Amino acid sequence: MRCTKTFFAAAAVILAVSCGVHGQSSSRDSKPIPSIASLMKEVLANQDQVDRLRENYSCTDTRTVRKLDKHGRVKKTETYVYQVSFFGPLEVDRLIEKNGRPLSARAQKKEDDRVAKEMKKYEKDPGDNTGAAAKQRHRAAITIQDFLRADRFTHPRRESRAGEELIVFDFSRNPNYKPKKRMERVAQALAGTIWIDEKAHEVVQLDAHLQDNVKVGGGLVASLHKGSALSFVQTLVDGRVWLPTYISVRISARALLFLGFNLDQTDRYSAYQKFHVNVHSTVARPAKSHR
Repeated sequence: MRCTKTFFAAAAVILAVSCGVHGQSSSRDSKPIPSIASLMKEVLANQDQVDRLRENYSCTDTRTVRKLDKHGRVKKTETYVYQVSFFGPLEVDRLIEKNGRPLSARAQKKEDDRVAKEMKKYEKDPGDNTGAAAKQRHRAAITIQDFLRADRFTHPRRESRAGEELIVFDFSRNPNYKPKKRMERVAQALAGTIWIDEKAHEVVQLDAHLQDNVKVGGGLVASLHKGSALSFVQTLVDGRVWLPTYISVRISARALLFLGFNLDQTDRYSAYQKFHVNVHSTVARPAKSHR
């Protein structure tokens, strides 16, 4: 499982800050870019609705994991196929195939049991603000604040994609801010570009890379190397909701005990299906009058 809400919410609020309190004009058609106050309210208010729409869909995720040597050459490649569903801000991945072969009956049962056990941790109670979903949102909000403090946002502009109007902006290090927390250090080392659907207030694409090495635990736990990168792309499904189509993560790092590792992973989402619920009711014949 992984929380996709962090991508969406963090990027959307970054957008709001980049636009300024009073908004800016677009170089494309001079149409004003929304103000920070109105856009933040709309984006954050929209997230629960987006979660509800996403829960109506399932898809297939084909994941390719490449382990690289220190020169960036591929040492080993593995492929996995997952059945994916969405549960609030979470993506639930159920493995059904590895390296071109379906799981054995025993392995599949073990995987199904794992997913069922994990799902119990995230049972949704809409009225419970202390539940797992609320905690995931809280983590996302912390990540947003990390970005707001540690990065600066430039070149807001407009583009069109699939007939939808997008707002695009770049982000990079804020040299005037001194990070105090680990996540702030990671955020400040990032640079890239974000595309937002202005009407839906959702992330369409996020491209980011580390401009510098980032140490975790003072370098004793791990060190993420300059050049590590993330790309995240969504597509508009049924003209209603943006859903993932492609995620690419390339990590170069040194982990505990000074073991280095390089990883290149891509996830390609396909075959989106919408759940259809049919409700049948039977109306009883009226009772005969005895008058």
